[in-house]
Amino acid sequence: MGQDPIAPAILRSRVLHAYNSTCAICRLHHPELLDAAHILPDVHPRGAPVVPNGITLCKLHHAAFDRNLLGIRPDFVVEIRSELLREIDGPMLQHDIKEMNGTQLELPGERASRPDTARLEERYQELIEVARPRPYRQGLRSRLVNDNTTDALGPACSMG
Repeated sequence: MGQDPIAPAILRSRVLHAYNSTCAICRLHHPELLDAAHILPDVHPRGAPVVPNGITLCKLHHAAFDRNLLGIRPDFVVEIRSELLREIDGPMLQHDIKEMNGTQLELPGERASRPDTARLEERYQELIEVARPRPYRQGLRSRLVNDNTTDALGPACSMG
């Protein structure tokens, strides 16, 4: 946390160097397919462009992380959203996302370059909030289907 902010190209270089140009989740070792992913975005008050706010991720895991489909707990364990774990899809989802659930993040050897656990905790709480069921919406949809009424969600439909 005590590092000065740095330019994006320099940050990418430093983050990739810290992780030996390897995805911290899947261990992919092709720099052209890797990003320096922010734990907290630049617009966040604690989203400074510093190495402890970055993690080297392949483009797939970076996109999944940014969209809260996967998270990284403060104990450096990867967690995949439960609805994705239940989903049936092709081999990319199975092998590249679902099988990463519960794996330990590959950390930089230098402690100063490791992800800041306070930032990870904050980001992980965002994942929990996004993944939390919305009782109002679920209750409303259930009521719509059972009552055969309409609402802002559209007309209810019955499959029988």
